[in-house]
Amino acid sequence: MNNNKIGIVGSGGAVGVSLQEKLKKHPVFNNFSVPASNLSKLQRSEWKQTISAFLESNDLIILALPDEIAKKVVAVKNQINSSTKIIDCSTAHRVSPEWSYGLPELPNQTDKIKQAELVANPGCHATAGILSIKPLIDEGLIIPNNFAVLTSITGHSGGGKNLIKQYEEDPAIPPLQYSTGIKHKHLAEITKYSGLNNPPVFQPEVVNTFKGLKTNFFAQTKENISDKKLIELFKEYYKNQIFINVAEIPSNGTVSMTESNDTQNVSIYPFAMGTSIQVVAVLNNLNKGAAGAAIQNANIMSDLPQTTGLTS
Repeated sequence: MNNNKIGIVGSGGAVGVSLQEKLKKHPVFNNFSVPASNLSKLQRSEWKQTISAFLESNDLIILALPDEIAKKVVAVKNQINSSTKIIDCSTAHRVSPEWSYGLPELPNQTDKIKQAELVANPGCHATAGILSIKPLIDEGLIIPNNFAVLTSITGHSGGGKNLIKQYEEDPAIPPLQYSTGIKHKHLAEITKYSGLNNPPVFQPEVVNTFKGLKTNFFAQTKENISDKKLIELFKEYYKNQIFINVAEIPSNGTVSMTESNDTQNVSIYPFAMGTSIQVVAVLNNLNKGAAGAAIQNANIMSDLPQTTGLTS
């Protein structure tokens, strides 16, 4: 991009608010824009006209919208044949072949993002899960067809406006297990980009903390492996990734879901016992799991260092 003009469509939700807060401090993107009109109150013809003008006035726009609205924005882009780049934070395009998946820590993915016009921002659970699973598949430690389990615990900001409101009105709400029935909107991307042939059994849970996320991946290895070798495998795999920290589980055996809050970091703790392995991953669901990831991708697409405007 020549002028690094960047805009946000959908600035009212938790992700949109977080994006604005981060972009205000960004040394290049701090002069970002949002549509002048309230899109929800516009007629269909006015809405298309507003989006068309917004696309034409920016080099890149970030969508923080529900899936169906994000699709409509992309449809307008196609109709007017706009060359404006898009980063979509919804789940609408994450497994679409026309879109690059915005997780630069995956092999060769940074180059794909850099060259892309359309980038699908990963989900928060998916980011932690994929980063936990992919090295095990690529290094041949686990069989892609084998049974595997992924659990996740996250702050309530990941649940959208309605859930945030519930927790704000009643701080005493207990932990909430959701997407029961082994179904979740992130499963498709987790399966596709981790290298698994079948979706893992996945169960997320929301707790009374605004932000933070911790996943646990459990699987069986082909043969016995020590903690030391497992940690070495992950360190070697991510040796060039500035935002990923691989370490032993602390001596007290505890890992906090909020330890990566206010950073772009992903902490990964691999653990082995015979042929059983556990990989714990911790990130901030609004940073590396959402707004921070979008900015990281925008940096790459704009030929800026990935760390620009982000805290590690």
